[in-house]
Amino acid sequence: MAKPLPVVGEIAEAVAESASQENIEAAGEFIAKILKSKTDLELVLNPVQILTEQFVSDLRSSGVEGELIAVFVDTFERRAEHFGLWLRDLLSGKFGSIVPNIVVTICGQNPISDEAWAEFQPVHTHFPLEVFSAAEATQLLQRNGIFDKRLIDSVIELTGRLPVLVGMLAQSSPSTDALVDPTETAVDRFLKWESDEHRRTAALKSSIPRRLNLDILQELSDDPKELADWLKSLAFVSSDGGTLKYHDVVRASMLKVQRLQHPTRYHEAHGRLAAYFRRIRAEMTNRRGPDARQAQDAYWYHHICAAPSEITLDQLERRTCFMISLGPTSLEGWVSTLREAARDSGSDVIQAYATRLAAATEAPQDVDGLIAYLGRIIDDPRRELLTQRSALMERAPLLETVRSYDAALADYEKLREMAEDSIIWPIACSRVLIYAGRYDDAVRTLDGVTAEEGALPRLLEQKARALNATRRFAEADLLLSEAIELSPTQGSLFSLRSKTRRLLGRLDEALLDAERGISLNPENPARIVFRIDCLEALGDYSAALECARQIRAMRPQNPYYASVLARALSDTGDYDEALELFGQVDVNSRQFADTMFNIGELHRFNDRLSKARQAYASALSASDEDLAKRDWVRLRLAELDRFEHRYAEAYEELLSIDTLEGLEEIWRLYTIITTATVSKDPLDDTNERRRLASILRDLPDRPDYEDTGSYHFNAALGRIALGETEAARSEFEAFLSCTRSAYTNMQARVLLTECVAAHTDRQDVLNRMLISLER
Repeated sequence: MAKPLPVVGEIAEAVAESASQENIEAAGEFIAKILKSKTDLELVLNPVQILTEQFVSDLRSSGVEGELIAVFVDTFERRAEHFGLWLRDLLSGKFGSIVPNIVVTICGQNPISDEAWAEFQPVHTHFPLEVFSAAEATQLLQRNGIFDKRLIDSVIELTGRLPVLVGMLAQSSPSTDALVDPTETAVDRFLKWESDEHRRTAALKSSIPRRLNLDILQELSDDPKELADWLKSLAFVSSDGGTLKYHDVVRASMLKVQRLQHPTRYHEAHGRLAAYFRRIRAEMTNRRGPDARQAQDAYWYHHICAAPSEITLDQLERRTCFMISLGPTSLEGWVSTLREAARDSGSDVIQAYATRLAAATEAPQDVDGLIAYLGRIIDDPRRELLTQRSALMERAPLLETVRSYDAALADYEKLREMAEDSIIWPIACSRVLIYAGRYDDAVRTLDGVTAEEGALPRLLEQKARALNATRRFAEADLLLSEAIELSPTQGSLFSLRSKTRRLLGRLDEALLDAERGISLNPENPARIVFRIDCLEALGDYSAALECARQIRAMRPQNPYYASVLARALSDTGDYDEALELFGQVDVNSRQFADTMFNIGELHRFNDRLSKARQAYASALSASDEDLAKRDWVRLRLAELDRFEHRYAEAYEELLSIDTLEGLEEIWRLYTIITTATVSKDPLDDTNERRRLASILRDLPDRPDYEDTGSYHFNAALGRIALGETEAARSEFEAFLSCTRSAYTNMQARVLLTECVAAHTDRQDVLNRMLISLER
């Protein structure tokens, strides 16, 4: 009697029990004929286990000793869900010991999961398959009998060196005249798993943006959420948080197909996206942040692709000038965007410009190359005046960075003529003149310049900088106080007044201004430098060092702040660390000459005369346009000659120095007199003694110099040189009361050593000075 059918409900009612029983019995007889053994039954019940064990057994028996067995798994992104676990079980030995000479190659759009394949990490190697190099593509074509260079170049250009496309054309034995673009075939292969024509179209449209999110997809679809979910399932679309991105090769192929088959629709889509990115950037509150820059970059890409024939060379040149102003990273990004836009717009004109720009800016850090590029724009009579002005605006500051001050000044003067009402360019001229050491000219160039109330603080600030450079500190202080009344929240004004009042000797007021400048802009380490200067002037070197370490931590890669810390370390006696930090200053920076001079000083104070000479020589070569600075370095080199008993050479060098004034001139005259005193050859110092006496006689009772300590230090030198021992002792005591830094004490020790060598008849005075120094 037949057993009840193992079904219920309407199905059971629809099947006649007798008919079903007959079918079951027939099926049973059929299975019994097939399954003649227990093994056959196990195969039906557990096919994966049985067949895999047999596969492993066959692998062990089929290998030839010394040869590798290769197993290839393709399109793994579609097989991983069901096939991945089996493959891992196979390799881990679940189905039997796997042969040691097997190599499994897993091919797919995405890397295998690190988590799922963790146990195989020691024997796993990842090989990302990039597009062919030109040499690799040529080699493949030649293997297939294609040697014509024109044909090889055409295949490389047409395929973008994509391996699958190069391989397709290589196997088709093409000729130059009958070369068929394989891109459409490649796109069909990318979408071969999708039969829905609507979705295929959506995949093509979604490839137009370089990156996708829901807002961008809303410009392309009525249901962006559904489209995003579906795109995530595609093997050639990667997801990073809320952003989707097509594989570069897939996207390039899809864009080319759309541009060639549906050009109007393609350009209109780019136009909509250009408008979208322009709109969202306009809505941003911070238009200088990274999001705004990305939006602007996307705008230009889509703007070019939307209507490449409407883009003018002047527009591109002005955009390039702007990107130069943002720095090397931004310029590299712009060149990359241009190349993409040239490729995806199909414009030969844009391609030619992108290629030319890429060659000219191959090394964005090469300032000389950028200056030359901008010069070609400025000198090209075909360029619009606005374009030439943009190039001048970028070339002038670049010329400043390489210390070509005369050339920079010429550019700023041209800009000044183009915009007579602007205060920007007179201020720039004044700044460059200060860098060039032309301090009086820096003041004069601002004579007669006026500004509206909103811009007046900026003009007053630059006038104060120029007045400080000419040591007219009191006038500068008045201008800065006026500027602060007009703009009481501008931190730089307080910082500059802090410097000015420090130079006037009003140290407590200077420190208060420095603190105010920091409070208005606490994230700017430059504000803290003014506090360090005040603390050093007040003799609080440990607090200055703490501040210097703070700004070094804020900007660890900035060489200028490394030099600030080095200076603070010098004041506390940490000379080796100071030297290491001084060495980090860029050779092209404006601080390089001063830094090398400081390195020379540290080596000289530590009796490393050879290294000191090398550092001074570097400082001399970096000070080529600042004659006063050059002569100060030459003075040091002459001192080294004197230390090494080359008195005649030192004497001649010292006589040729003629730009030093005031305290610096005292030092030169002291060195000449000291050299003449110790030299065995007769050296006439009569004129120098007379001039030194005149300078000392005219020194003001109250020092109005940048550093009161320097006043007393140099006055002591002059008094010693003229034999005025008691006056020298008084000046030296005043010097020691001004400062107690380790660096300054080291200067004092060098001074005393020199004096002992040159003035042995005044040994008693020098001994009293040494006691003061120890105290």
